This record gives sequence, structure tokens and C-alpha cells, in this order.
Amino acid sequence: MRKAEGAAAGVSTIISVFVALEIIGTVLLARDAPSQLNPITIIFLGIISIFGLLLFYYSWQSIYEV
Repeated sequence: MRKAEGAAAGVSTIISVFVALEIIGTVLLARDAPSQLNPITIIFLGIISIFGLLLFYYSWQSIYEV
């Protein structure tokens, strides 16, 4: 059981780092977007990507609880 708790903490840390990197990357990409791309579109896609990461995390947590 101790290994599973360690794995859960590790996954939480990894997902937190990925979400932080996704936010930083989205902001930087929207700031330096080429003129053809709307920064709002880039931010929207970044938010969708973050939701995907969080969905993975919560589905992993539900599998872990079972």
C-alpha cells in the first residue's frame, strides 16, 4: 500500500508540473503568435489541453481508488 501512495504522490507532482508548463507555454505562444493566428484561439486550445491533463489525472485517481 505504501508503494501505491508513493505512486499517487508522484503522479500528482508530475501532473502539476505539466499543467504549469502548459500554462507557461500557452501564454508565451499567445504572446508571440504570428499575425495569422488569433491569440484567443491559442489560449482556448491551451485551456482544452489543460483540461485533458486534469481529466487524465482524475481518471487515474479513480482507478487508483479501486
